[in-house]
Amino acid sequence: MIAGHAAAQQGTAWTGVFTAIQAERGSTAYGQSCAGCHGVDLVATDPEAPGLAGFSFNIQWVGHTLAERFDRISTTMPIGAAGSLSEQVYLDIIAYILSFNGYPVGDTEMTPETDLAEIAITRVP
Repeated sequence: MIAGHAAAQQGTAWTGVFTAIQAERGSTAYGQSCAGCHGVDLVATDPEAPGLAGFSFNIQWVGHTLAERFDRISTTMPIGAAGSLSEQVYLDIIAYILSFNGYPVGDTEMTPETDLAEIAITRVP
């Protein structure tokens, strides 16, 4: 289960919280499960779905923790099949979204054991 309740945040997504391989897996999963509504280029094609890049990303993601975004995505997406993906696949998709928005890769993948509440999503440092 994803760790999501911590007293204080200690890091940000700018520290490289996913690997390039994880983001690549996330790109594939995103294409299969998310692109129909959120767009191939993360610019929403469905008026009910938010974009996930640029300004839309900043509005929806910045100021939250990865735990908050994971909880939101894994309990509401994909539409009509919420929660149907594995925790790891949701994390891979998050890695892809972060990568697409310019966050750097690191040496360690996010896993269900990662304390996502400790990782804030912030604007460019």
